[in-house]
Amino acid sequence: MQRRFKAVAILTAGLLLLCIGCGKFFVSQDALLTMTLSPQASITSTGQTVTLTATGTDGNNKTKDVTSTAKWSSSASNVASVSAGTVTAGTSTGAATISASQDGITGTATITVTASPLASIAITPTTTSYALSQGSQQFTATGTLNNGNTLDMTQLVQWTSSNTSVATVNSSTGLVTFVTAGQTTISAKIATGSSTNVTATINITVS
Repeated sequence: MQRRFKAVAILTAGLLLLCIGCGKFFVSQDALLTMTLSPQASITSTGQTVTLTATGTDGNNKTKDVTSTAKWSSSASNVASVSAGTVTAGTSTGAATISASQDGITGTATITVTASPLASIAITPTTTSYALSQGSQQFTATGTLNNGNTLDMTQLVQWTSSNTSVATVNSSTGLVTFVTAGQTTISAKIATGSSTNVTATINITVS
């Protein structure tokens, strides 16, 4: 009888542990699987604000705005602080990583704070014709601030190609890879504190 009691007790304890463990393997379909912050990169000047949006995707592949419910943080509060998606540039210039977390999932975005607002972006080199045999071309983006100072923004802007069948571009680095002969427009874009985008373009021909 005593052995049976011990066996039942052990079996019950095992089933209890199994049920507890199941929670680690079976995740609610409503829980977030990924989170994306938009815009991914932005630039503003001291004292200004930038609004970010956090979008989560759950197990049902449904997206939802979690800007107001996510937990926000900044890697450098002296450069930029954040509350419910509103980023306020501090008195220090530099870069900060803004994070939003919910359901154990985190999304990040980068904000660059400068002493003066961004006025324009220029893409170099300005050459518009390239041989397909060249293979690739590295482009750079230089920002000009209202005070006349310049800033290397090559890895801050978002790079795109209007015709990826002719040439693709690394969205983070500006490296363009030629695919076939034709024409395409290479763009470099970044969001600003005024809720607008500053964009530079160059039309290239590959032959």
